[in-house]
Amino acid sequence: MSSSRPANPNLGKSIRFIKDNRDDIQGCLSSLYDAIIETQNGEKVPFYQLFINYNAPEMLSSLLKKKDKTSGIAYFKCSVDKDIVNGALDYILTGKLNKESQDYRKVEEFLRDIGTTTTKWVKYTLGKMVMASDGLTDLKITSSSLTEAIPVHRIILACHSLWLRKKLQPTTTRTLDVLIKNLQSKKDNSFQQPMEINLDEFGIKNTKPQLIKALVKYLYLEDIDALLIGLSDSDLEVLFEIGNKLEIQSIMAVEARKLAKNLNMSNIGKIYTIAYQAEDTEIQEQVIHYIWANWSTIDKKQLEKQFEKSVFNKLMGIAEIYNFNRRPAVL
Repeated sequence: MSSSRPANPNLGKSIRFIKDNRDDIQGCLSSLYDAIIETQNGEKVPFYQLFINYNAPEMLSSLLKKKDKTSGIAYFKCSVDKDIVNGALDYILTGKLNKESQDYRKVEEFLRDIGTTTTKWVKYTLGKMVMASDGLTDLKITSSSLTEAIPVHRIILACHSLWLRKKLQPTTTRTLDVLIKNLQSKKDNSFQQPMEINLDEFGIKNTKPQLIKALVKYLYLEDIDALLIGLSDSDLEVLFEIGNKLEIQSIMAVEARKLAKNLNMSNIGKIYTIAYQAEDTEIQEQVIHYIWANWSTIDKKQLEKQFEKSVFNKLMGIAEIYNFNRRPAVL
């Protein structure tokens, strides 16, 4: 079947979405830090070996001081200050340089020194990371349908999967100093806890190996058209099942938009729930407008069964306000 790209290309979390702000990464993916960069002033900046490997290759040959064999954590030492390091790391993740910064030229020079060019920021290197034998994959996707496990970088899947982000989310908020201290004491590194996602354990069985591999490729390249093209209805249902179980928000958004083409009283709860988890506000609003438009004929008890209580109460409040405002004014 043919499928079209969602109207909003930024639906759900993705590597493009989350890398735009390193604070987002530090907040939900700090447990995956596996590199420490020490500046000339002795300040320490945590980062990811995956992006250093592909996006700042000269750091490995000139700035790497040691790599702990037990924890897998890599230590780097550079001769610039923290602002310049952060400016360079921001470029690696976003492809953007702050040309108004007083350190702009120094950041540019440091990027050249560590081997980062205009084709060396994340956008252009993700494709090289797919099923790579780079020694940095820290998660395996397994299934009875696969003859061998598929290696994945945990940080890439976590950018898409709300389920994995929640699993990796630190239980307490930690300052940067605490993050560094925990890393150095080997409390936070991912290598101590090898991870496997067995699709069979999620109730997802008899899946075509090609579909699983296509999904993994999508996680890196984020080409939704390439993933969906040529999928049969049954393949699409399996894809949506995987998307829902692992809470891959962009896949959930595709499902919500497909279902919303036939919005009716029997499926509005399912569509709203999927759209809410996918952070697809456009479809959420479509459901709300459907309820408003059919408020006088909707069976409220049937409606209530389709939603969690808190969500139902919120929707009812919105609908009541909307319908009150539509009433003719009393003179």
